[in-house]
Amino acid sequence: MPCAFLYDDKSRAASIASSGTLGDGGVDRLADPQPRHRARFDGAAVNFTLDLGAVFSLEAFALISTTLTAAGDVRVRASATDPTATGALVADSGVLAGVTDAKWLGQVVLPLVAPVDARYVRWDLNEPSAASIDVGLAPLGPLWRPRINYAYGAAHGVQDYGVRDGNARTGAMFGVAGGKARLQAFALAALDLDEVASFVTDMDLLIGVSGDLLWIPEAADAALARAQSCIWGGFKQVGAPSTSTHDNFAKKNRSFQITERL
Repeated sequence: MPCAFLYDDKSRAASIASSGTLGDGGVDRLADPQPRHRARFDGAAVNFTLDLGAVFSLEAFALISTTLTAAGDVRVRASATDPTATGALVADSGVLAGVTDAKWLGQVVLPLVAPVDARYVRWDLNEPSAASIDVGLAPLGPLWRPRINYAYGAAHGVQDYGVRDGNARTGAMFGVAGGKARLQAFALAALDLDEVASFVTDMDLLIGVSGDLLWIPEAADAALARAQSCIWGGFKQVGAPSTSTHDNFAKKNRSFQITERL
């Protein structure tokens, strides 16, 4: 199964009900574009439900920037008609354990094999012995799965925002630790012309430099591997034009650099 992009996030306009929130870390935080501004759910076993306002085609569910650890488990369910998303289900992941790790910011990425039509989506989260569970974002929506996967030469790395200054007189070094964001650079070297005219153009217009999307390098990976490799972040560099190269008569080439938003 090839790579995929989730860029049309249907959670942004959703109404959200939860089993409990604490203080100013309420469910409104799930609409904040900064993943580190998390909603806080009270207890070790919590749930929240998103009402998307209408039925949409959905192919992936995700949690970005959470306090879930390798000891936690999750379950996501979706329904077109049941506001509790516990009946008339069109999707049910079942209880999934070992799908994330705190060192990958506790993110969970669950793509579907085929799209489903749903309005209501419920997440059940369990983190043993936790006093609360925090969640930054809960994006969901359709996927663009390029017909041909990304090319050889893809680069993986980390953007380190720390600094290390030196004293010009003594040579002493002073380091200030900063955030460390995952990044991937790659090219889709065999894009059909209709893919560029539709999906790529939509991403450029809807997301642009200021927005974020979910990059899934391999949708068929095990859930824990997806937690490590998938990136929620920007796909364009500030000031760089949006261009696709016409390499031959039938195909175009587009380069991407996905940088995680912390």
